Amino acid sequence: MTIEHGILSIARQIIISCSLIVYSQLAISQNQLKGKVISEETQAPIPLVSVYLNNTTNGSVTDKDGIFYIKNVQPGKFKLVASCVGYITYTKLIDTRSANTDLAITLKTKADELQSVDVVSYDPEGWEKWGKLFTDLFIGTNPNALICRLMNPEVIQFRMNKDNTLAVIAKKPLKIENDALGYELLYKLETFEYDFSRRIVSYSGYALFKDLSVSHPGRAEKYARKREETYDGSLMQFMRAFFMNKLELNGYEMRKPDHHTLSSDSMGFAVDSNTAGFYYQDSLEIIYTHKVIPNAYKRLSKQPKNEIFPVSQLLFINKRPVFIINSGYYYGPEDLKITGFWAWWETTANMLPYDYWPPG
Repeated sequence: MTIEHGILSIARQIIISCSLIVYSQLAISQNQLKGKVISEETQAPIPLVSVYLNNTTNGSVTDKDGIFYIKNVQPGKFKLVASCVGYITYTKLIDTRSANTDLAITLKTKADELQSVDVVSYDPEGWEKWGKLFTDLFIGTNPNALICRLMNPEVIQFRMNKDNTLAVIAKKPLKIENDALGYELLYKLETFEYDFSRRIVSYSGYALFKDLSVSHPGRAEKYARKREETYDGSLMQFMRAFFMNKLELNGYEMRKPDHHTLSSDSMGFAVDSNTAGFYYQDSLEIIYTHKVIPNAYKRLSKQPKNEIFPVSQLLFINKRPVFIINSGYYYGPEDLKITGFWAWWETTANMLPYDYWPPG
């Protein structure tokens, strides 16, 4: 993700990246994924590896024999992630409706010499200097962010580069407690860079959610209400509606910057029965008519004061489409730049897992 940072100017650019490190085979039995994780160098099993479907509540940890089971898997396409300290993160887009043999995941160790160079060059006083900026950009400044806490800031390191950019790494997954939406989030931060000159921040990573309403049933109703409010008008809802060709029914309008209305048929196409393509050559405005502009956003936004509904902008920077599946997950080799309301709304504090669906 990339954000243009400023009090009155906010922009976000979603960076979709998939680095295939090793080979794998997919196994599914009764809504369950099963597999084994081994070391590429030694071929020995690796315990305590987090294996999960990215941005969902479905995950597991390998046992002493490197074996994992992921239960209650929904049918569809998901990015499978295997993450462990000292190893390069493994990712692969899989279709859980396909059946083959057991998953075989091989992890490659990170180069020790590169790790030591990185550690030496990071600022020992980085959190004091840049901690607030990082949390504002990564967790957000929207209302949910006010009750969303980063529980392990000590794992974060900061480095100022000569080109006036700030680089951030996390030695371990970030642990975030979101008491607004009722999730504990483990976020494997892969990259984070803030460009002070252009006021642009870019980051990418992988997330596993834990539903806190299970351990706090007394808060379940409150969490359910806040999740539905957050989902309402979100990028996830838009992508799902686009996939189903139900944008108008769900309250979305698309138009050119000159306010000329566009139809989804003019920019959507079927890739297969499970995937929709989405592309428009110019800047595209998205208006959500089922929600008025939140007061907190009004105070920051450059949006014209006569606008009633939230307006976001999409730009396909590399002039290539993104591909959407029914969960709202979208992927592709291009960067999708998002400005306007979604730039403020679509932060970690408002993240919902792809296996979340509102009631009804």
